Amino acid sequence: MVLRRHFLKKTAAGLVTIPAILPMLSCETKAENAEADYNCILTPQQTSGPFYFDTKLKRSNITENRPGLPLAFKVRVVNVKDCTPIANAVVDIWHSDKDGLYSGYPRQGEKRIDTTGETFCRGHQTTNAEGEASFVTMFPGWYPGRAPHIHFKVYMAGNSFVTSQMYPPWDIAKEVYDSPLYASRGQSPTTYTNDGVLRSSDLEKLTLSLEKEGEGFKGTFVVGVKA
Repeated sequence: MVLRRHFLKKTAAGLVTIPAILPMLSCETKAENAEADYNCILTPQQTSGPFYFDTKLKRSNITENRPGLPLAFKVRVVNVKDCTPIANAVVDIWHSDKDGLYSGYPRQGEKRIDTTGETFCRGHQTTNAEGEASFVTMFPGWYPGRAPHIHFKVYMAGNSFVTSQMYPPWDIAKEVYDSPLYASRGQSPTTYTNDGVLRSSDLEKLTLSLEKEGEGFKGTFVVGVKA
């Protein structure tokens, strides 16, 4: 009887253990799927703003030797239907320099600076087989009314997929604006909570993932489109 009771205990324990494992495996699978789904969400549209023009400059490094903390990032374009990468899509990037100035426009800022004819912080790349396009630039500065951001367009064969903006993590932006190259202008008076273009519901989908690398940062940004 003792042997039988011991056998039943072991069997019962076994019967309980197997179902107990299945929910854990199911949760892990769901977590993995949720992460995959997050990377394949449709990227929200945002305005191109008043400072866009097509430079027709296909290049990875868009700094034109202007000062600023180094920022290197990859943009990965995926089809939200099945998460597959999209090759041969054009990714067009433009943003302000460390002082909040755009190239190619007059009368900017309090000093009414004219950058007409210049093309810094602008350029495009074509995605490779993995759907990736790489850029080397500088961390963008702020300007009145806007929190730090980087503009982008993605299109292919005349078909525009998305026009939007990506936003660096706020804690990193604060760190950058305290650094020697940026500190003279202080912190951005406009934050992600009172930026007139950015909706709070879109921030997570439009955040540029960054990590420290040397004196600057490197990152990735996934653009989900319907193709």
